[in-house]
Amino acid sequence: MLRVERADVDRLREIRAEWNGLVAAMARPSTFSTWEWIEAWWRHFGDAYEPVLLHFYRGETLVGILPLASRWMIVEDAALPTRTLLYCGSRELGSDHIDLIASASDAAECLAAAGTYLQWEFRDWDLLHFSHVAEDSRLLEWAEGNTVPFPVDSRVVSAAPYVDLSVGFDSYRMSLRKKKRKHLEGLAGQLFGGMGVEYWKCDPVEAKNAVRQLFDLHRLRAASLKRATVFEGERLIRFHEDIAVRLQQQGQLRLRFLRQRGVPLSAWYCFECHGRAFAYQTGMDPAWEKYGAGNLLLYEVIRESSEEGLKEVDLLRGGHYKGRWTKRSRALSTINMYNDTALARLARWGARWRTDFVHAVKQRSRRPTPQNREGEIAPEEM
Repeated sequence: MLRVERADVDRLREIRAEWNGLVAAMARPSTFSTWEWIEAWWRHFGDAYEPVLLHFYRGETLVGILPLASRWMIVEDAALPTRTLLYCGSRELGSDHIDLIASASDAAECLAAAGTYLQWEFRDWDLLHFSHVAEDSRLLEWAEGNTVPFPVDSRVVSAAPYVDLSVGFDSYRMSLRKKKRKHLEGLAGQLFGGMGVEYWKCDPVEAKNAVRQLFDLHRLRAASLKRATVFEGERLIRFHEDIAVRLQQQGQLRLRFLRQRGVPLSAWYCFECHGRAFAYQTGMDPAWEKYGAGNLLLYEVIRESSEEGLKEVDLLRGGHYKGRWTKRSRALSTINMYNDTALARLARWGARWRTDFVHAVKQRSRRPTPQNREGEIAPEEM
């Protein structure tokens, strides 16, 4: 039987090697569960939270971590504020693929111990909220099983397209539509050959400045589309300056730009973690949209990832354009677990009412979706 300890942030800062060793043992490791990501989040955003860092021990050996944080808040779909437990970093940073940090062989036992602990020993909560959990995660497997001691609601909220590079870049390139391949080759000839554009890899000295340039390009692009963005604000910028330097020192930062005479035109902000690249954020000077600077940059990021032996580029959530790069994706779900409290029961009722109402409105306003001959949704033209 596992022993559960609720650790504080000081304890977190003492176990970097053990923590990342468990990340490496996960079935699908991601940057968003690493010690560097979670510890940096606590320094920049933790003042609004109470730590509920659950550590699972077999004897004296740490075998699992569920990094939670608590605060009063209203989460998506909820109708009122609750004492909410969240996965560290999932709200402010939009982390995808959050999961229990443990090996596949220890995951079920760790989650069973977490359920018992939250049911009987730590009861100062109403809602346990996991956002954008992947379809093959241990958390979703637990939530959809019959061992969770709480009422559970889960639903698919998005998808994360990914490029499979295990077959090599040439095979991937040939999987793209012929029209798209010719378009990308034409862009490369025009920008690299005729306009003096270069593919630039952020170096360690430039990491902080490059992050600022990324935010500037992202803001320009959002403004040109007249869209609001949550990727802004000085606190968030400082977090990403911090994590970019850390990951750069470990060879895990992939912040790439197209530049012309040193001026950034487009950016892709990616991380590497155990053989996979995670394409986290992008930005582009709107004046270069007509030249396809964003498309060409992503194509070069995928090419570089393959050449360096990575097996996958995960494009993460959001952006319908991502589906044009691959037919593969993983569903992402939101999970809500409710404690046995009056406020939790009221919150669940409110969330279900709101979900049913929104669904009914969408059904009434839905228009027919164009389909091709096989009955599938027609792909968008590039």
